[in-house]
Order: sequence, then structure tokens, then C-alpha cells
Amino acid sequence: MSLARELHHEPILAAALWSLGNLASLEGDPVAAEGLHREALAIRRRLNPQGPARHVLASTLISLGQALLAQGAADAAAACLSEAEGIARELDATMDLVQALFHLGGVARSRHDFVEAERRYRESLERAQTLGSQRWILLAHLGLAQAGRDQSDGRGAANQLVEALATARAHGEVWSLGRWFRGTVCLLLDAPALLGLPAARESLRAALSLPRGPGFAPLTRLLAAVAASPQPVASLARTEDFADASATARAAR
Repeated sequence: MSLARELHHEPILAAALWSLGNLASLEGDPVAAEGLHREALAIRRRLNPQGPARHVLASTLISLGQALLAQGAADAAAACLSEAEGIARELDATMDLVQALFHLGGVARSRHDFVEAERRYRESLERAQTLGSQRWILLAHLGLAQAGRDQSDGRGAANQLVEALATARAHGEVWSLGRWFRGTVCLLLDAPALLGLPAARESLRAALSLPRGPGFAPLTRLLAAVAASPQPVASLARTEDFADASATARAAR
């Protein structure tokens, strides 16, 4: 990045800033990510790309929106993500649209607009399925599961969670499941109505019969305990398998 600054090569500098911002987000520093993405966005706006090259504006706005949402700045995040959505629809840039829609679902959840969140996650899922992007299919299923729980739709949330687990196992998406593991566990621990449904337990049992990828043993044991146990699910948070599953998730990030 320092070389790009010295050479005054703005396209390379913007790309470097954007990449560093994404790294900062992955490392859990949304404030640093915001600063890097804002600088990248300012450069890219100044360069004023035209036609398909406007994709870089959409990707930067998505990353900035994600960093803002992580800090609780829902309105600022929505402005960035909505602009990115508009660019992506105009360019028919499906991957950018998948991501913008997914994070707009997060904005809606932060505003407690759970119907809108479900709508956004569902379109994100449909678009991801047309691309065959397993990671974003997985994440959209998790988003829909969260939205279902938010609306007290235990059966729907359980079905979406099972779809997410099936996608993760079938395609080895340990990283994605690990990154979103806490949200997944919240679905298990914070929604006793969901887990009280016989259909939900049957769905979890079915998920356990799927092919298992590496790193899933603790999570598999945890789900087996959820599926079989009549005890309150929250008590499972104190088990060794829960601790092991959490450690596995952190290692997979």
C-alpha cells in the first residue's frame, strides 16, 4: 500500500485499502475497517468508474456497510448497502446483490423489522442459489433461521437451521459455520419453543445422519444431545460438548 501511495496509483491504493478493511473486519475491528473502507470509497468515487467497472463501488459500499452495521450504525449502514444494491441491480452483478441483500437483512433485524429481514434474506438465498455459492447459501439459511426465531416461527427456524447445517456438511463450509456459530447456537439455546417442537427434533436427527465434514464432531455431539434430551436446552450450554463446539468454531474462523 505504501508503494501505491508513493506512485500515486489510486486504483491499486483503493484495492489495497479495501482488502485491508476486509481483513480488519475479519479480525473483529470494525472501527479500523470503517476508516479503511471510507478512504477506499473516496478514491473510487473520485475515479468515477463507468459501466461494469462500477462493481468496485458496490463491493466497497457493501464492506463499509458491514463495518458500520457491526458498530450499530444501522442508518449509515442502510444508506451504503442500499446504494450498493442499486448498483448491483443495474449491473446485474449477482454476487454483489447477494451480499448487499444479506447485510440489509441484518439492518432490518437491528431495527426489529423481522418481516423485512426475512424478505431480504430470502432474496439473498434465491440469488445465491442461482450462482451456486454454497457459503452465501449457508449464510442466507442462517439469516432466515434467525428471522424465523425473531417471529416465533419455531418450525421455520428449525428447517432453515437444518438446511444451513446440511449445506455446511455437504460442502465443507466449516469457516462459514464457524464465523456464524454463535448465532447458530443462539437458535438452539434462546428458542425453547423451537426445540420443543417434535418436528424440530426430528429435523435435527435427520441433520445428524448427513455426511460429516472435518471439524464437526463437537457440534454433532451437541446437536445429538439437543435432539435426544428432554431437559431444558439451556442446560446444554454448560456441557463439555458445547465448550468443544465453541472452540471448534473459533478455530474455523
